[in-house]
Formats: sequence, structure tokens, C-alpha cells
Amino acid sequence: MKKEQFYELLGDIDEKNIKAAKQPISKKNHIIWIKFIVPFAVCFVLILGIGLRLNGKNNPPPTESSASAADIALEHKNINIYYVNNNEELLAVSEYLPCSPEEIFKEWKNANNIGNEVELIKVEIKNNGTESKDSSTASYTVGDSFIMNVIVTENLKNYFSEISEDKLLESLELTLTEYNNIQFDEYYIHFE
Repeated sequence: MKKEQFYELLGDIDEKNIKAAKQPISKKNHIIWIKFIVPFAVCFVLILGIGLRLNGKNNPPPTESSASAADIALEHKNINIYYVNNNEELLAVSEYLPCSPEEIFKEWKNANNIGNEVELIKVEIKNNGTESKDSSTASYTVGDSFIMNVIVTENLKNYFSEISEDKLLESLELTLTEYNNIQFDEYYIHFE
């Protein structure tokens, strides 16, 4: 089958299009490709490559860390961990930690040689702030009086024979109240 017969089978095709298809690509068309389309394609590839490279720099490589997303979101800073030494003196060591009561309590236990059976159950900060609501917004005004309640498992009391109870509890209070830059009016520790 010849080209002409094939075109006739396809339908009503204009003769100009058939002649144009038979013609070799003109220099004019070739110049358009070289002047406009090729540089555009090169720029596009370069921009895409730079973008991918920059995106890779902003995302650090994955590590085998056990840090959760919550730990990453927390502020990290040097925190004083208070402990009682063998002479019953209250001392402090600075540790770079996430500002999380649970992480700080773990370091406090390590510094005071407290076993893993002792756990922090809850830290609660209360203040005399006020909350107001209307039909479209809610607002909260922070108060000027702060109370910290700390709840710890009761087996912390087992260490009072080895370490002075007053000093040990004072070291815990200083460790938990100092890092968040709040002046607490009252501090309470509860055992469960």
C-alpha cells in the first residue's frame, strides 16, 4: 500500500499536509529548536536539579536514634540536674536535654543513683489564669501565681534511708522547677 492510498483510507486529508510531511525539516524550524526550546529545556533541568539538591540539604540523613517526633519538637537546652553526694551536699551537673519532665526525671534518677522502679507519674502546673470565650474566639490570660504538683511512685521512699529525705526531695524540686523559667509560688510532691 502506497502513502497516498493509506491517506485516502484515513479520510479527507488536505494535500498541503501530505506535501509538508514529505518535505525535510527546514533550516527555519531547526533554528527555532536550537534558539528557544533547547535552552529552555536546559534551564528547566538545571532548576530541577538545584531544587532537588537544596531539598536534600535541608533534610538531614536518617539516623538510628530512638528520638521520637515529640522529642525533636521539644526545646533542648542545658539543664541543671541536682543530686546529693556522699557527704549529703547538694550539687548540680549541667546536661543538654529536651525540656521534658520525663527526660529530666530520668537524668535526676541517674545522678542520685535511684533505680528504674521509681517512676515519674505526672507533673502538673497550675496557675490562676483566666479563660474567656465568645461566639467566635477563645482566649486565655496567664496568671501570676504558679503551683507545681509532682506525682512519683511510692517506692522513692525506699531511698530515704540511703539519702537524706529532705536533700533528695530538694534536689528533685530544684531540678524540676528551674529549667522552665517559671517562679513557682508552691511546689508539692505526691506519692502513689
